[in-house]
Amino acid sequence: MDAIRIAKLAARLVVGISAAAVTRAIIKESLTEPETTIEKIKVAAGVWAIAGVVSEVCKAHTDSKIDEAVGLYKKHIAPMIKPAK
Repeated sequence: MDAIRIAKLAARLVVGISAAAVTRAIIKESLTEPETTIEKIKVAAGVWAIAGVVSEVCKAHTDSKIDEAVGLYKKHIAPMIKPAK
């Protein structure tokens, strides 16, 4: 596994977990406490679905930013670095 792939996996893990946690906290804070079992199931399913979508969007954004940074490095910095002889 190369360094870029490891960086992407690490970033996706942190961003995905963080985005899901923040989403869950926002939703739970803005809702009144569900009273019935059916309401609890609905809220849990909604939180899970929304957190999943937000997490995936954030992960995709993170991947694109890493790709952009790698592209800029290869274009502007790598040519200035002389290989060791």
